[in-house]
Amino acid sequence: RTTLMLAYGPEKAVDGNLGTESHIRCDQAGQWYRYFFSEERDVGQIKVVNGKLNGEKYRLNGVRVYVMASDVQRHTCRTDILRVREGEAMLAQTYYLDCT
Repeated sequence: RTTLMLAYGPEKAVDGNLGTESHIRCDQAGQWYRYFFSEERDVGQIKVVNGKLNGEKYRLNGVRVYVMASDVQRHTCRTDILRVREGEAMLAQTYYLDCT
């Protein structure tokens, strides 16, 4: 892991602090992000806050979202593709994906 990845690691994506961010390398195709809960639970909605409030916000356009019970049990969310909207405010770049 590079220093960049330590400062912006995946745990920053779920820490509840809007002042931190998770970041992956942008120079590779097929990027993915996985989060494990400590125990099995229902997931009804996933909130995605796009921290890029400038021209870079479109990096998340087209992201696919799944909920997985295991490596082979993948549930597609009803809203499974993130479509980045116009707007350079945090509220405009907050997305709620229905996974019921």
